[in-house]
Amino acid sequence: MLILVSGVPPFPGPSEEPVKKTIDNAQACANFLQRIGIILGKTQTRNETGSAILGELSAATGAYQIIIWRREPGRAGRFLPDIHLAELPKNSAIDCSGQSWFNTWEMGSIEPYQGEFPSLDSLNGMSGSQHLLQPLLSPEGVLLGLMSMHKKSAWTEETPEICQSVSTVLASALLTPEHREAQESQARLARELWFERHLRIILSKLNARLDRDAILQSAVDTLGRILKVTGCLVIKNEGATYRTSHEYIDQELSPLGLNSSTTIPPNIASLMLQRTTIINETGLRKHESPRYVEGIEALFENGIGSLAGVPIIVNGTSFGALLVQSEMCRQWQAHEIQLMESTSQAISAALHNAKIYEDVKEQLFNVNLLSNLTRQISSALEHMGKPKEETPSDAPVAAPIKSPLSTRELEVLRLIASGLANREIAQRLFLTESTVELHASRIRKKLKLKSRTALVKYACDNHLV
Repeated sequence: MLILVSGVPPFPGPSEEPVKKTIDNAQACANFLQRIGIILGKTQTRNETGSAILGELSAATGAYQIIIWRREPGRAGRFLPDIHLAELPKNSAIDCSGQSWFNTWEMGSIEPYQGEFPSLDSLNGMSGSQHLLQPLLSPEGVLLGLMSMHKKSAWTEETPEICQSVSTVLASALLTPEHREAQESQARLARELWFERHLRIILSKLNARLDRDAILQSAVDTLGRILKVTGCLVIKNEGATYRTSHEYIDQELSPLGLNSSTTIPPNIASLMLQRTTIINETGLRKHESPRYVEGIEALFENGIGSLAGVPIIVNGTSFGALLVQSEMCRQWQAHEIQLMESTSQAISAALHNAKIYEDVKEQLFNVNLLSNLTRQISSALEHMGKPKEETPSDAPVAAPIKSPLSTRELEVLRLIASGLANREIAQRLFLTESTVELHASRIRKKLKLKSRTALVKYACDNHLV
C-alpha cells in the first residue's frame, strides 16, 4: 500500500548550505594563493610585487584601500605606511601603543581585528568604513607590521581566512627590508664563523706535522669530515696519467676503507690542477648547458654526482689538486669553496715547511758525519806524529794483551770509559741507543763485570783510555 501525504516532510534532512559554503571558501582561498604564487614566481621589484599582491587581495575581498604598515624601528607602538593601493596623506601613521588590540597581539594572539577603528578615520575619508587589521609576524613570532583593509560594506566570511593566508607571504616578501637585511647579516655571520672555526681546526692539524704524507692524509681526512662528502682526495700528475696519492672515504659508505678512488678524467684533472673547478651536477648533457665540462659522463657513470677541486701550488709549481666529491648533486656554497682554497694554501705552506725540515735534518746528518770523520783523521795524524819510544834491547817485551772484545766493542768501551752517555755514544758512532746498550751488556758479560763503573776501571787498568 502506498500512501502519499502532502505537506512538510516529517523527517527533514540536514541542510547542505554550510558544507557548500565551507567548500566555496576553501576553493576561493586556494585560487587566491595560486595567483599569489604566480606573482611571486615572476622577477619583479619589491614594490611591483607588493602592488600586484595588494591588487589581487583587493579583487578577492572587495577592499577599496589596503595599506601595509611597517613598524618604525626604535618605536614599538608606531607604524608608518609602506605599500598601499591609493595615495595617502603625508605624515600618515598609526599610533596604536594604547590600544587593547595591540596589547593582545603583543601577548601572542594573531587574530585579525574587524570593525571601526577611529585612528584610521582621517585617512582618505574612511570614516564609517569597515576596517580589518591583520598583524604581520616574522617566522619567530615577532610583530613586524600591520595590514589594514578598508571597505564600505561588511566583510565576507572568507575574508579573514584569505588575509591570514597571505600575511606570512607579505611579512617575508614585502614588509621589512630591515628585517631581511638582519637575517642575511646573521646568515653571513654564521658562514664566517663556520669558515673561521673549521679553518682553525685544519691549520692546527697541518701545522702539527712535518711529514709530507701525514700532512696530506690529515688534510683530506679533516676536510672530508667537515664538508660531509663521499670522498676527499689529492691527485698528482705523473706524466700522461693522474694518480690518487691520499684519500678520505666516508666510513658509512666504506666501513673498512676498501673502496679505491674513482679515476678522474684527464681533462677534468688537468683543469683542477690549474684553477678552482666546480661541477655541481655531472648528469648534464652536452650542448644543453653552458656548465657542461667535457668528460663528466665518466664521473656520472662512476657514481659521482658532483665534484669540486682546487690546485695545490708549492713554491710556484703545481704539486697536485685537492678534490671533494659527492654521490649526489650538490650546490657547492661559496664558503665551502673558500675553505677548500684556504686548505690548499695551508697544505702548500705545510709542505714547504716539511721540505725545509727535511733539508735541515739532512744537513745535520752530513755535518755530524763530517765531524766524526774529521775527528778520526785528527786522531790518526796525532798518533802518526808521536815519536816511538826506544826500549833497551835487553828489556823484556810485554806480550800483547789478548782481549775477548771485538773492535766495535772496544770502541764502545773506550767511549764509556771517557764518561759519555749511551745517547752521545750513539750519535758519535751513528747507532741507536738500544744498540749501544746491547754492546755494553755484551762487554760486561764477556769481561764478567757487573757495573758500568767496573767497565771504566777495566779500561783504565788496561790502558784503553
